[in-house]
Amino acid sequence: MLTPLVTEKVHTVESKLMCFLWLMGNMESFHSVADRFGLSKSSLHLSITHVTDALLHLALQHIVFHVTQLHAISRTFDKFPEVYAAGTGH
Repeated sequence: MLTPLVTEKVHTVESKLMCFLWLMGNMESFHSVADRFGLSKSSLHLSITHVTDALLHLALQHIVFHVTQLHAISRTFDKFPEVYAAGTGH
């Protein structure tokens, strides 16, 4: 599902996804992850951005919350005064 959404100019979709999953799943610095995968920090940043954008696109198509779930999410964020209309679509 990610393949058509992630550009493959220099690095493969698979390598971008591996970097993304490693960064999200480990408490490792950005610099260290770039070194681990043999990337510059700017290449890692682009890889993470490409995968994140693709996942957000897919999430909008595949994740649907029932209205009662949205209300529960919204009520939870009422405890945080700096968060406005979270989860309500407004």
